[in-house]
Amino acid sequence: MNLRNETVRRELAAFIGIFFIIGSAIAFLTASYLSKGSIQYFFSFHGSDGPAAYPNSVVPTRMGVHLFGDYLLPRWQSRLSSPWYIDDPASGPINNYLPFTMAFFWVFSHFDYWRSFVVYLLIPVVGIFWVMWKTFENEGSVDRIRLLISTIILTAPFVSLIDRGNVQLYVVWFCCLGVYLLNTNRALSGAVLLGLAIALKGYPVFFLALWIRAKRWREAIVATLVAGVSTLVPLLFYEGGIVRNLHRVLRNVRLNEELYAVDSLAYNNSLKGTLLALSRVAPLHIDGLAIRMYNHFTLVVAVLAILGMVVMMNKSLDAFSVTLVGCVLMTSLVDYVGGYAVAIYFVALVAMARTEVRMKAWRVRVVCVLLAIQMMPKGFPLRFWSQDPTGPVATYTSLFGGTASVLILGMIVWECVANRWARGDLNPHVLTNTGT
Repeated sequence: MNLRNETVRRELAAFIGIFFIIGSAIAFLTASYLSKGSIQYFFSFHGSDGPAAYPNSVVPTRMGVHLFGDYLLPRWQSRLSSPWYIDDPASGPINNYLPFTMAFFWVFSHFDYWRSFVVYLLIPVVGIFWVMWKTFENEGSVDRIRLLISTIILTAPFVSLIDRGNVQLYVVWFCCLGVYLLNTNRALSGAVLLGLAIALKGYPVFFLALWIRAKRWREAIVATLVAGVSTLVPLLFYEGGIVRNLHRVLRNVRLNEELYAVDSLAYNNSLKGTLLALSRVAPLHIDGLAIRMYNHFTLVVAVLAILGMVVMMNKSLDAFSVTLVGCVLMTSLVDYVGGYAVAIYFVALVAMARTEVRMKAWRVRVVCVLLAIQMMPKGFPLRFWSQDPTGPVATYTSLFGGTASVLILGMIVWECVANRWARGDLNPHVLTNTGT
């Protein structure tokens, strides 16, 4: 038996609400009653992180203790002669943002810090709310508001997005709007937005599968061209030109991913973060396997990426399942995935709107529980009653992030195999009868 889309949405909202309350309660208990760290760390990074060792001119007048570091730092770096080259590492963190992202922040850097930040933040937040409001169009106004609050606002990724001011806000908005436009027969406009999302962060390239499955070849090419042009053009205006700066970008991405995978383990939702967490807290027969997989992570990534892309091209799957696979690949295969990055799962809600969810009811419910786990606040240490969350400590974020992603992929692979078995593709008895 399959569930109606409206039922899936409401059950997902209920699971997210339940797990958000559980996570918030544990965070409050750990921070307030056990005095093990600050509650803000369990939802996101601390908001007062400033540009250590940067020039004083970089630091704006503070709004309380908050500086929204993921907006502050790239905004300043975008004004450098080459944002990806810092001759003195003590001058600040390595910049691993893509060229179009730097151009994006460069535009906002021409205005007063706090005014520009308010505009920067409001545009995508309003945009995401509008897309979701349109996505829930089959619901009444009250139910739309409830769904918006429970599936978007009261989630740890959304809290982290606002807390950090990360450009992922625009990535999520562009992807959500792009998929919405594809579903409403405006595939070209949607492809342009997808191309911009790819230029901002790279990994939304997996969503091209939605256009390819719909045989929108021209639009898929447009998305690729938009991403390529948006990436290359900003490099012409930075010292070093295209080739040298591309090399710097790729080098910095690799360096930062490896650094944050370990040093920011507490906030890492990726599969690599999960393997690191398992290697430190799991029983001996599991931690050995986790260490081996961690040491051969490139091979693990290759296998999962190939499996995921094959599944995304499976015609028996609905758009919701295909989009979920894309989200899984984006939030598990890179070395470091911050809490805000998990907001990419919002795109799956948009993909569900115009197509029937064909997955079996029990598998859908398991996926909903796993999504709720991804959306809950879980940055507290594995032994939250005794462990102080300082340094690269394993948390439920690092333990559950990659685990939930792989299990979601497993549920969808199971659905593919079950569909093929039901058609007789994998059933020897059916094949024998057909042959006779």
